Amino acid sequence: MLEYDILNKLHRSGIIHPIVWLSKTLNCSKSKASNLLDGTTKNINLKDIFRICKRLSCTPNDLMVLRTDVKLNLPNNHPLHNAIRKKQSSKSMIKFLESLPPEAVEKVINDLTASSPALQENSLSDLN
Repeated sequence: MLEYDILNKLHRSGIIHPIVWLSKTLNCSKSKASNLLDGTTKNINLKDIFRICKRLSCTPNDLMVLRTDVKLNLPNNHPLHNAIRKKQSSKSMIKFLESLPPEAVEKVINDLTASSPALQENSLSDLN
């Protein structure tokens, strides 16, 4: 089963305040943004997906995950196995970053910022 995982994408893109970012991007209430991020809202307007993708320089595939806790009944060679990433916790990424020495975290931030338009727009200077 496919599901949206916009929050994880925002975290991976360096968005520090995802509810605020999403409400401004979609010009919607913080309540609606929160519902989109926590999975309460299952149906998302394609115009909203386009706005998110445009702002993050990504594709809709980057906003979705393939749930592995549900029986998919797909053949082993089905393209969905490779087209959509498996759900990962942003908490594991945060734990990893917390384990790094400060100079390594700074290098990661610099490397990510240099390679991502979304990170350049949403500076990570708050983390330093």
